[in-house]
Amino acid sequence: MGKSHQAGWVSLRGKRWFGYFRQTVLDPETNEERVKKICVKLALKSKMTKAEARDALRMEVTKQPGQNLGGRVLKDSSTTFGWFVRNRYFPLREGDWRPETAKVKKIQIEQDLLAKFEEYPLDSIDRFMLQTHINNLAERLSQDRVKQARSYLKSIFGEIIIRISWSKTRPGS
Repeated sequence: MGKSHQAGWVSLRGKRWFGYFRQTVLDPETNEERVKKICVKLALKSKMTKAEARDALRMEVTKQPGQNLGGRVLKDSSTTFGWFVRNRYFPLREGDWRPETAKVKKIQIEQDLLAKFEEYPLDSIDRFMLQTHINNLAERLSQDRVKQARSYLKSIFGEIIIRISWSKTRPGS
């Protein structure tokens, strides 16, 4: 069975957030793959916003079989910035972007961020490197493009921090 690269969707039923995603399962009778809709009970609306509900659902999706780090642990130096963006960040965000928007955003991230930091291990990147790169982008790109690059960096590293803190709370990590 292939890996799922979708983030699912959330909806409000009564006073509670529920998350849904599709999972490919093996039908024991026909021995063929089929898609099954999974419902996850999240939290009360008073306890979390819709964005927080989406993040909680993403965490639930990553717990499912077929959603692993490919044997990599975010705390070690084998996980590069390029690997994380392509294998974790893009699949998480694609569900939130329309197809045409996704193309543009991916191209911008590839050109503005991955071109520079592709091979760097995550644990070797520091704030000074990132700020220096943003300053260099500001010398040759428009203000809006630089602000977008900065926003993408914040989003990517926010996701990295979530993954690291989540992996520390999991038994056996």
